[in-house]
Amino acid sequence: TAAHKMTSPEGDAQYEGDSLLMQIHAETHLSIVDLQALEAQGLLKRIPRNDSGELASVGSINHFDGMCSPCLFWFRKVCKNGLICSYCHFKHDGQKKKRIRPSKKTRAQRRGRSEHADSAAGDGEEASASSAEENEPKNIVSL
Repeated sequence: TAAHKMTSPEGDAQYEGDSLLMQIHAETHLSIVDLQALEAQGLLKRIPRNDSGELASVGSINHFDGMCSPCLFWFRKVCKNGLICSYCHFKHDGQKKKRIRPSKKTRAQRRGRSEHADSAAGDGEEASASSAEENEPKNIVSL
């Protein structure tokens, strides 16, 4: 029966694995498929927890061996990869806030917008100056 399988050693191991998977899913809201992939690779049980008891990241597994690379985005509290990030989510000695350089595409887009804004502003200033001249009262000498 199904109940009998759950009490066998193999069933217990499977149940514990599913229990860990569901617990981590509830904590992180990461998809079950992603968690199962991590479990299949043997990584899910190895992910360390920080001082607050929160799961770090896959990249944090080798932190205590000194074989990891810090996540710049986590340090600035903007890492979108969370648990599946391949970089370490622990603070490292000497780690400082670094400027995150925008991608080449983003920089080009910003340049395009600022050039467009500058040309629009330049056109607007000339138009404003000419309309201001038209609206100014003529020099009238008062007696």
